[in-house]
Amino acid sequence: MKAKPSDVETMGSIAKIYHNMGDDAKALETYEQAIPMASDEVALTLKSQLGKMYIDKGEFQKAAEVFGDLVAAFPDRAAYRYNLGVSLMQLKKYDDAMPHLVEAVKISPDFCLAYQPLATCYEVNKRYGEAMGVVQKGLEVCDAGKKAGLYYEWGRSLEGLGRYGEAIDKFQMAASDPTWGAAAQKQIKRQEDLIKRAKAMDN
Repeated sequence: MKAKPSDVETMGSIAKIYHNMGDDAKALETYEQAIPMASDEVALTLKSQLGKMYIDKGEFQKAAEVFGDLVAAFPDRAAYRYNLGVSLMQLKKYDDAMPHLVEAVKISPDFCLAYQPLATCYEVNKRYGEAMGVVQKGLEVCDAGKKAGLYYEWGRSLEGLGRYGEAIDKFQMAASDPTWGAAAQKQIKRQEDLIKRAKAMDN
């Protein structure tokens, strides 16, 4: 860097190292220095890395602004659409997030990561049939290790339809997953309670 201070690709790598070390102030400073000096394609990469850094930090408004600019410039890049959609979801802007996630899977049907958040958007909007349709498409393209979140969303939609027993079956498919397992087990207990409540109301 001292020998070639305008080596923006190296600056981008250093920014990532700063971020991984937890020094986000240095990472941000380095990105801000590198992006204006970069060629168009390198600048896009650096902006994407900056946006992902904001997502990692939980600064979703800033991430949405970065990926919003990238989507405006390159609307046919599924990863930009996905990251914008996820950022908007974290801001509870599900209606805004939905079209970007729809486009992400339309552009790249094998983009496994986009299916679960898209299903969530439909489920939050009580469009349960569409949510389950998205889940089923996602299950066709995702590897086994990435299916638990989809089964979880399937269970949530079944609960929305009052089909608690079927929901339990789907949550059980996620119950041993290291990421989704704890939430799925809570949902299984919730469905059991909902079934008891429904039976009590019938009596």
